[in-house]
Amino acid sequence: MVCLSAKERYAIAAVVTLAMHTGEGPMRAKVIAKQGEIPLRFLEHVMNLLKGDGLVEGVRGAQGGYRLLVPPHQITVGRVIRAMGTSRAGVPGSGEPIVQVINDLSESLNAAVQGILASTCIETLCARRQELVSKQAIMFHI
Repeated sequence: MVCLSAKERYAIAAVVTLAMHTGEGPMRAKVIAKQGEIPLRFLEHVMNLLKGDGLVEGVRGAQGGYRLLVPPHQITVGRVIRAMGTSRAGVPGSGEPIVQVINDLSESLNAAVQGILASTCIETLCARRQELVSKQAIMFHI
C-alpha cells in the first residue's frame, strides 16, 4: 500500500479546505485546522511550504488568513505533494537479482501513483468531499 506522509495529508487537507471556500475571502488558520482536521502546530509549516510553491498566500490583518492563488481545477494532488518537498526514493540495492526485482516493482508502483496524483485535481477531491458530507447528512436524519 502506498502511504502519504502526515505532512502530505495535512497539505492536501488544507488545500481542499481552502478550495471548498474559494471566493469567500481569506480563511483563518484556526478554521482551516478545524475543518481540515489538521493540528494547528503543523498547519503553519504546511502553509509556508504551500506559499513557497505559489499555491496559497497569507493575508495580514483583522480579516486576514490564507487563500488559494490557483483555481482548484488547476491544482493537482501531485503538485501539493511536491510542494512539501518529500521524495519517494527507492531502497539502495546490493546488485542481487531479488533486490533489483523489488526495486523494479517499486519503480512501477511509483510511476502508477505519480500518474494518479498528476491527473487528480483538488476540485475532484472537493466534489468527493461534498458527496460524502451529503451522504452523512442524509444518514443523520434517518
